[in-house]
Amino acid sequence: MLKKTILVTVLFFFHMTSYLLADQSETLAADNLEKLLLTGSCSGCYLKGVNLEGADLNKANLQNATLTNVNFSKADLTGANFSGANLRYTSFKNTKAVGTNMSGADLSSADLTEADFTNADLSYTNLFNIIKKKTVFKNTRFENAVMNN
Repeated sequence: MLKKTILVTVLFFFHMTSYLLADQSETLAADNLEKLLLTGSCSGCYLKGVNLEGADLNKANLQNATLTNVNFSKADLTGANFSGANLRYTSFKNTKAVGTNMSGADLSSADLTEADFTNADLSYTNLFNIIKKKTVFKNTRFENAVMNN
């Protein structure tokens, strides 16, 4: 009986800890999102899973930010700095990313469908398993980028 009580207590503690950590992550992302939208800069920020569809982030600074599973569909990212950012599983569908700096970023499994990356810097970028249907890469830098498709 004692073992069962201990097991239930441990499981309850684990469940509550997971719940509290998830809640803290959501609060952190919401606070960082507010900072980004007010200042246009959030270098090193945690913004996992936020929805920035249609956002005007022209010349935004998101260097070294965690942006996994973010929705940038139809956003204006002209001249934005994403160097070193984690952009895994992020959606850039129909996004204007002209002149963006994504050097050293991880865009693995990102959806770049119909996005415009004209004059963008994708050097040293992980582009493994990206979706690139009708994506524009005019004058885009790909030096030392990793791509499998």
